[in-house]
Amino acid sequence: MKDSDLKKRIMRLPKWAKDHIRDLTRQREAAVRALDKFEATQTPSKMWVEDFCSDGKTRGPSTRKLYVQGRRITIEHNDIRLDVLMREEALDLQWSRGKSRGGDIPMIPRSYGQVWLVNPKDLYGWPELSQE
Repeated sequence: MKDSDLKKRIMRLPKWAKDHIRDLTRQREAAVRALDKFEATQTPSKMWVEDFCSDGKTRGPSTRKLYVQGRRITIEHNDIRLDVLMREEALDLQWSRGKSRGGDIPMIPRSYGQVWLVNPKDLYGWPELSQE
């Protein structure tokens, strides 16, 4: 739908609906400005979190970065804990079963330079690997 068509349709709406759309648009624009300002004031580092955001800057989602200051980051998901530590000579990857910090975590090769760390309870058909 073209912008001119959309504007014509909005103009036919009741006043309360036009006011609501105007307020939502203003809030979205303020949120995007705040995010832009936050991104611009970050201190870049060798570690960051990257995600997609539909902020209206492009037709599709934009990539946004949040820099992490430090040498270690921890990710917890599906009772798997992954620690990534930047050492002088290498990246040190350590994984374990969530909070219990015990038990095996299967590592499944997926592609060149890519693996999955999988909770054993999710390995259908592989009961010898399941710990539950």
